[in-house]
Amino acid sequence: MIKSLLSRSVAIGLSCYASTALSGDMVLYMFKDGAAAEGFQVAVNGSATKPVKEDGSVTFNLGGGDHEAVLTSDQGEELMKFRFTAAADQNADISIDVEEGEEPEVLVETYSVNENDAQRAEGVQGGVGGEVYDSDSDAVIAGATIKLIGTSYEGVADEEGYFEFSAPRGVYTAVVSHPDYGSREVQDFRVVSLVDKQVNFALSKFSDDIEEVEVVAKYSPDEFVDKERFSLNVVDVLDAAAMSRFGDSSAGDALKRVAGVSLVGGKYAVVRGLQGRFISSTLNGGTMPSTNPTRRDVPLDLFPSSVLGGIEIEKSYTPELPGDTTGGSINMVTKAIPAELVNELSVGTGFVTGVTFEDALTYTGSNSDWLGFDDGVRELPSNVDSFTNFGAPGSLSICSGSNCFPGQITPEQAAVLGKSFNTIYEVKTKTAEPEIDLSYAYGDSYDVGDGGEFGFYTAVAYGSGWANRQDAKIDDALDSGVYDYRRSVYEVDLNGYLVMNYADAGGNNSYTSKTIFLRNTTDTTREDVGVDKEERDTTDVILQWIENQYISQQLAGEHFFDGESNKLDWHFTYGNTSRYEPDRRAYQIINGNIDVINLERRYGDLTENAIDFGIDYAYVADFNADVSTTFKTGLYTSVKDRDAKIARFGFLPKVDNTGRTFEEIFAPAEFDAFNIEPSVKSSETDSYKSTDNIYAWYLSTETRITEAWDLLAGLRVEAATQELKYPYKPEADNTYDTNEVLPVMAVTWRVAEEWQLRGSLSQTLSRPGITERSETTFYDPETDDEFVGQPNLVISTITNYDLRAEYYFGEEDSLSIAVFFKDISQPIEVGKFSCSAGACDGYTFANQESATLAGLELDLATQLFDNGEWSGFLSGNFSYIDSNVKLTPATSNSEYGSPSSRQLQGQSDYLANMQIGFDHFNTGQQITLLANYFSDRIFRVESTVPNKIEKGRIQLDAVYQWSINEDIALNAKVLNITNEKVEYLREDEVVESYLNGVAFKVGFDFNF
Repeated sequence: MIKSLLSRSVAIGLSCYASTALSGDMVLYMFKDGAAAEGFQVAVNGSATKPVKEDGSVTFNLGGGDHEAVLTSDQGEELMKFRFTAAADQNADISIDVEEGEEPEVLVETYSVNENDAQRAEGVQGGVGGEVYDSDSDAVIAGATIKLIGTSYEGVADEEGYFEFSAPRGVYTAVVSHPDYGSREVQDFRVVSLVDKQVNFALSKFSDDIEEVEVVAKYSPDEFVDKERFSLNVVDVLDAAAMSRFGDSSAGDALKRVAGVSLVGGKYAVVRGLQGRFISSTLNGGTMPSTNPTRRDVPLDLFPSSVLGGIEIEKSYTPELPGDTTGGSINMVTKAIPAELVNELSVGTGFVTGVTFEDALTYTGSNSDWLGFDDGVRELPSNVDSFTNFGAPGSLSICSGSNCFPGQITPEQAAVLGKSFNTIYEVKTKTAEPEIDLSYAYGDSYDVGDGGEFGFYTAVAYGSGWANRQDAKIDDALDSGVYDYRRSVYEVDLNGYLVMNYADAGGNNSYTSKTIFLRNTTDTTREDVGVDKEERDTTDVILQWIENQYISQQLAGEHFFDGESNKLDWHFTYGNTSRYEPDRRAYQIINGNIDVINLERRYGDLTENAIDFGIDYAYVADFNADVSTTFKTGLYTSVKDRDAKIARFGFLPKVDNTGRTFEEIFAPAEFDAFNIEPSVKSSETDSYKSTDNIYAWYLSTETRITEAWDLLAGLRVEAATQELKYPYKPEADNTYDTNEVLPVMAVTWRVAEEWQLRGSLSQTLSRPGITERSETTFYDPETDDEFVGQPNLVISTITNYDLRAEYYFGEEDSLSIAVFFKDISQPIEVGKFSCSAGACDGYTFANQESATLAGLELDLATQLFDNGEWSGFLSGNFSYIDSNVKLTPATSNSEYGSPSSRQLQGQSDYLANMQIGFDHFNTGQQITLLANYFSDRIFRVESTVPNKIEKGRIQLDAVYQWSINEDIALNAKVLNITNEKVEYLREDEVVESYLNGVAFKVGFDFNF
């Protein structure tokens, strides 16, 4: 029997329950003697209790699996408990009827969020009733129609403005209409099984709003809590709503707000004091090939927030994670299909002080630079490419006169090759245009076949803008010299994304395809003017164009069977990255003269393919009402192959070029007169091919021993092989094989309803990457520092200890305290370890004896107030991290000051974040203030001069959002408000500094 919930005279606001693919909610209604009940508390899965509201309802977000609900009185007395099962993509409607002197009656109805109309029509019905009235005069509106779209279910308001009707439980779009008022849509309108729900609608002839419907998405810190709270390991979660609220444009922007996480260069994560070699990064659970030959980690600024549905940072290890999850595992999850039509256009622009409408450095490029594609201007001339086999070492040998040996060319032939290179060297200036941001997204879901559902979502985006280091200085007489410098970067982003999903009639089988195209192009012009360490007037110039591209195709499936006690997941991912760096020009002008002999033109082309396959199986065994175990096992394979090519060219002058210009030195007549000739500068190890393969399997058990205790135990076995081959130096080829067993044990103790304590002990590893083991010389694109790999590097093993206490003191309030300790054997560090007589060959890599790392993290989220018109929240975190690296004798002797130990590179002692936000519901406005801080950290380890330290700094941002109406929203933000100077130190002396400027950005979102 459908129970009467409230009398007509009680008006309650409509709650909007989101119904997105693969996410479910539980709605519970309490009745006592047939009426809505108050004075009760409900907890699910050991969560903090939530009070039953005056309408008798309480709501929880659910994950898939078995759930336990506990009903208590307001005084804390346990009245009953019951268990139910809901899959990850199912909603649950629960009603509890308490009759005096009788056992409570519990009714549970679960259904797929992806069910079609036919399935929904067979569901248990619920009732809907309420009043429709004029918000301006409070007069009732007779004749108004309330209809559930796509169904025949509707109600018509009578002479007193009252309507009522019944419909099958489920989530609908409702339309409220009247000839004098027009129509209003109410999204995510939920009808609850066996419950009559009253909803009053207030319409206005002068507004498109429905007063009782919350049309502004309210941010709540609680949105982060569920996964963090119910996971068996230490995890932090960022969702798309948070990234939007905080104005984050990329994964990198978002991650720096997580406790214990900082960024280097705005794109590379340092998690709990550990850099990329200790961090695993995945996209939808699949590993990604690298786009930067100088690093093994993934540049996080490559992943725009427009395609991200969320980011999961798992800080403690579990067997299903990659074995190099030491600092953490960063899993970027792209957006899923929408529950309803999405048709959105976003446009934006930006202004940066000291950059926009100011002079920026540049040079003559191609006509298609604005798209991020070079049209061939920078391409290696085809005749030079074919003749030298892309700059193969020793491929350009010029004979003297007519006496040519095999493989040599005549001076005349060399002249033809030399004249093929363009003569674009001069630095120019141009006015920097405002930033441009354009994006469009479209998606929908449809019922197909015999009860199945198909959905898709696609998005495309274009962005471009300028960055300019202002008031930039280098005052480093011990190492490089004293310079004023300018560095301008023009950046273009092109992105595309398509996701398709099919779920069968029962929601037991779903199949997903995700296609991703990400492209980032940077055009950098740098000019340093000053005095070098040899006291010569010097101008250093670098012209650099880099195209980074990532293409990925992923297929995945999720299958429940045998009463949902068994679950099988699988994924297959193909990824391709490319890094194209055509015609990087670097030269010096010393005492007014061009240093021709050291001028270099470099052409780089790197392609990496990755195939990633994983299959995971889980079985849930219930032993009794309190004890259950989830058994998990899985297989994983990652196969990567890389083809890296670098061609270096220079010129050999045969005459004195003192006082001459580029046009004079490289004039065609000069080549014809043999006054200058081209040369190949490539080394034998500049180009290489590599493979990097990982094969793994794991076993684990997750057991709920009692209501208070959960235990996880398992292991992972990983075998890895790396192979490097040098086509021009085969004797340098090398291989590397490892086979490791990685055990883990974790326990969660729910001390009380609000408190829980979790701890874990695990073993992880850190393998040297391909770039770290290759003998290729490469350059950091940000600093132009030279690096060379070390083929003798070995694996590092790590023992991890983690402990976190969590306190949930309200629906939207939580506090956590975490401590961790890591014991690392043979950690890999970077420095100038190959120096003799004051001369260094650049930075390289070396295993050290050992390292320890310990830290403390505090994380707080709380709602400050909510009075129905305004609400405010505060969230933040603080981290203290301490590390100590015990150096090998060889490293100690080569480092400046011969220390026996020091802290890890990139590790800050202190990290802090704070966000405070306010919402005004009636006008749909939000404002958020954000602060981010990191303390000093080692940037470069040196040999002949003190280490280079990046000085800590704070960044303040402000984000404003206004939902003007249902179709238009305004977004504005101010970034880097204080414009604090970026500084690098040597023994407390500033050796480099610059300003980035304050950024002002504004945009509009249009929903159609």
